[in-house]
Amino acid sequence: SSSSPEIADVDADGYVRFKARGEAAIIAHYLDLVANVRLTHLVEVPGFAKARLLLSGLVLGMRRSDQNDRLADVLPIVPTAGRSFTPSARVTAFLRVYQGGKGALLPVQIRVRIVDASSQNVVDDATTLEPARFQSERFADYSLDLPLSRLGAGDYLLTFEAIAQKNSARRDVRFQVTTQDLLKRHSPNS
Repeated sequence: SSSSPEIADVDADGYVRFKARGEAAIIAHYLDLVANVRLTHLVEVPGFAKARLLLSGLVLGMRRSDQNDRLADVLPIVPTAGRSFTPSARVTAFLRVYQGGKGALLPVQIRVRIVDASSQNVVDDATTLEPARFQSERFADYSLDLPLSRLGAGDYLLTFEAIAQKNSARRDVRFQVTTQDLLKRHSPNS
């Protein structure tokens, strides 16, 4: 249960959902045990609501097999800290595009590039996120399945660039394609 249901409530499965900025004590009961924790929720990051175009962090991971997973709405992939993948791996890059302010939503041009260690573009694609794709909270999700099977072994830089009129944002992440399975290479039996 919650000490402040107007700030946060707890559903039947025990998940906490914040409704507003503030602090709430969450109390859990199990048999004769009781535990509590105080949670603080900040709705806005300073400057975020005013910035015209922002990108979340760039996350690499695998697509969720269960779309009923409660975290699928928050992050539709299962993130990995790994940055080295085999050509057969199925890795998705994900980010969220935000349009701050209160003005009309704009089309956002997304350019995705993958550059190899010799600075050659091996992928250079562009698409447009139309205003209708943005949620009421002024964000749109964008994901790309990395074409690992088309890339040779080596180091790569993945870049997402977003442009809406005169505003731009960029996110980069390095990754590696390896021909060896890292788990086998580091196992004690190899």
